Amino acid sequence: MKNAGILRRAGYSLAGLQIALMQERSLRSHVVLSLSLFGAMAALEVGRSWWAVMLLAVAVGWGFELMNAAVERLCDRLHPDRHPDIGAVKDLASGAAFVVNVTTGLLALAMFSERL
Repeated sequence: MKNAGILRRAGYSLAGLQIALMQERSLRSHVVLSLSLFGAMAALEVGRSWWAVMLLAVAVGWGFELMNAAVERLCDRLHPDRHPDIGAVKDLASGAAFVVNVTTGLLALAMFSERL
């Protein structure tokens, strides 16, 4: 609700995260990869700057995955039949998430190449 208090709005956000974790395999994969990344970063004792960069990159990646899931769900609900324009919208949203996630992967490679 637009004018609800901050705690109620936070509850809606947490409900959305729960829905995504229960129903979106791509987000669950991101969680596993993120935890693995953070574990490797802890083991390699990377600096605080890398922690800041990677935490931000991972958060942006999760955000894009959530938005992509929302776009796909809305498209499927409003127009369940196949349509080239709906397919293009879903592909564009997926492409945006892909760009962010590939960039995060490249950042991780740069970080690990520094440490190894």
